[in-house]
Amino acid sequence: RLAVVDMAVPLRLFISQGSVSTFFSANHPRTGVRVQFGVGGGRLFEVQCVTQPRCSWLWAEHVQQDGRIFIASPIDPLFILLPYLAEARGASSSEHRGLFKPLSDILHGEDATALETHVLTLSSTIQLLRGICDVNDKYDEPMVRLSDEKMLSWLRRKTQALQHHFAISGAHGNAVENGSANLGEQFAPEPSVDTPKQQGDELLAALGFVAEYLRPSQQQALFASFGVSADSIAEKRQGPIKLTPAAETYSQGGASPDIENDDNRNAKKQKVAPAKKPKTTPALKPGQRTMASFFTKR
Repeated sequence: RLAVVDMAVPLRLFISQGSVSTFFSANHPRTGVRVQFGVGGGRLFEVQCVTQPRCSWLWAEHVQQDGRIFIASPIDPLFILLPYLAEARGASSSEHRGLFKPLSDILHGEDATALETHVLTLSSTIQLLRGICDVNDKYDEPMVRLSDEKMLSWLRRKTQALQHHFAISGAHGNAVENGSANLGEQFAPEPSVDTPKQQGDELLAALGFVAEYLRPSQQQALFASFGVSADSIAEKRQGPIKLTPAAETYSQGGASPDIENDDNRNAKKQKVAPAKKPKTTPALKPGQRTMASFFTKR
């Protein structure tokens, strides 16, 4: 769906797989950088940005200088909740698997209200949480505890779903270069027959994408389960990544390390006028008089 969104800021061109009714900001689950998300039709979307140098849009007989495209693609809500679930569980071991906590108590900090309003209220969230958490339903509110075994199984299914997508589309090379992938599939279909090298490339590409949303300890567990090193994935991901998370304040003029915001753009365009030097009266030559001297009393 192609739409122009006007949120009391310059026009933005959005492409989405469904209607996005509300936008909100939250910390990225891996980097902690604040980015944009959206909700609509019972789904969560991640807002990303495609940009190229020296481009603009011609819209309704007007030229829109900002030629970026914002893409709202579906994302599994569990990726955003993972850091909170891991922290709420606390330390775990083979003897002690951590703490159960009410679902409403796992959220904290500046994102708590937004996530509780837009993510926990999604009809699919509770059912999805059962896929990575131990759930105790004996109380009025579900008590949850992150399970490493369930989480790893879920991450492997995500990876296999992406690997299958790359296998049937042959798009793993382009996907790695452009940074685009859909992490909305819960389970992987039957993989297609492919050469070992192709399967290896597709697996590395899939692992690279899933790892973009994971903390280092979770990345290591996922890589080890496939017998893949982090260095091989990093080598596969080399190259220009043109699709980046949209900064949270693209609609408010805030700063972002990846996307230049409106205030920065305007500041670069505005030329600061050089300071004017104060005028000085030139020295009189011998025999010269000023005009004021003719009107002074003697």
